[in-house]
Amino acid sequence: FQLQMNQYKVLILIIFINLSLIYCYNTLYSKYNKFLSLKNIKNTNLFNNNLLSQLDTEEVDSFVRISSNYLKSKLKGVSGDNGPITKDIISEVLQQILPPVSIKELKNEIDTITNSFNNQNFVENDLINSIINNSYWSQAGPIVVQELIYLDCLYIYYQKRQNLLNDEDYQELKSQLNWSGSDIVTMTGKEALFITAVAANRRGLKLLDDNEYESLKKQLQNVKSWVVLREADGLEKLGVNTYLGYLHRSFK
Repeated sequence: FQLQMNQYKVLILIIFINLSLIYCYNTLYSKYNKFLSLKNIKNTNLFNNNLLSQLDTEEVDSFVRISSNYLKSKLKGVSGDNGPITKDIISEVLQQILPPVSIKELKNEIDTITNSFNNQNFVENDLINSIINNSYWSQAGPIVVQELIYLDCLYIYYQKRQNLLNDEDYQELKSQLNWSGSDIVTMTGKEALFITAVAANRRGLKLLDDNEYESLKKQLQNVKSWVVLREADGLEKLGVNTYLGYLHRSFK
């Protein structure tokens, strides 16, 4: 009996050691892949972007992955599965994903990005890199961009029942915004729709007709929603650049 017990102990120890080795291998493999990913990013013009330079090194990989997947979904939504990427498509996407800017500023940014290709074909990955490098995302900062992506994901899901991000990316983005102290993630669907519609209108897009807009605004006023009062959110009060802060300043 004692011999059997010792054999069981040895067997359990061997299993434990094997599981530990597997865990260590998976951890090191994951870290190595992340290192290679960051190395590849550093070898592109993306890492020299002012936007990414505002992030900690370990945050860059996540930011680039989520924003790239988001932009791929936006391009696919406008061009279709196999449609060619044209200047008109780029224009439409930029109109949807830039912070609240004037129509003139929007046109200048479209020209800057499209002219950088010197009339060559628009290759998706190169185009996405160029869009991530757009000057308004750099000026706005990572939190504004993350909030913009989050709001757009909500809007597209509730209005079209489509997902711009997979569940893993969406939950990671939401967790990052929660960690940053963003008030965007606490918004109701109606508040998110209102902010999205107002911001889109600043860029020359009309998501709601006048009756729909006034009805939604009145509903939010009745419940004393802070978004219709143009109140500064928590981070904005601390001097941090946020999507709502960007929107508020565009009215001045």
